[in-house]
Amino acid sequence: MKKVGDGTNVQEILHWLFKFEKRIWWDANHAFRVVEGENEESWRWYLERLFENLGIIDGMGLTIMSDQQKGLAKAIKELVPQAEYRNCARHIYANWKKMHRGEEYRKLFWKAAYTKNDAQWKMYSNAIMDIDSKAYDEFIKQDPTIFCRAFINTLPKCDVVTSNLVETFNSYICKMLGERSVEFVYGPAPASIIAVAQAVQKE
Repeated sequence: MKKVGDGTNVQEILHWLFKFEKRIWWDANHAFRVVEGENEESWRWYLERLFENLGIIDGMGLTIMSDQQKGLAKAIKELVPQAEYRNCARHIYANWKKMHRGEEYRKLFWKAAYTKNDAQWKMYSNAIMDIDSKAYDEFIKQDPTIFCRAFINTLPKCDVVTSNLVETFNSYICKMLGERSVEFVYGPAPASIIAVAQAVQKE
């Protein structure tokens, strides 16, 4: 069994922590919770506190994008019904291309995802259908209204359809996390997360 030590990265630490559900500890400034996994209850717990701290009430003018995490969409729609919820087109394409490979498929998918014009979106999506009706059906099944630019609400003034920017930011942060992951993000933690992980491992 791999020990959790000071050099362990945050993913390895969370691997041990997430084995135990609903183990909660608090201090004056932060709330921590170990959850059983990504589900609606866990996301709701996190989002309620996030939105409260940010002063977000109904989500008007807010855009939230995810890579289709389980339970997240329902929690968002209930907590911030006025927010625009989107799925990352890159993650959708990654799944779609498993069955529909090739340069022609790739070009048509991204043309449909990026075009801002409804008429052009129909042209590109119909072109997919002309090549392969099954590919078109699976494309439509993903609900283009939440990952294609042609359907974006103009109120939030955010036209991104992928989470590339955020993931690039995260990739740089992950290099800096290491042994002081919680301190780096939140400031001093109420107790060492390394020590907690080690205690969980012993159990």
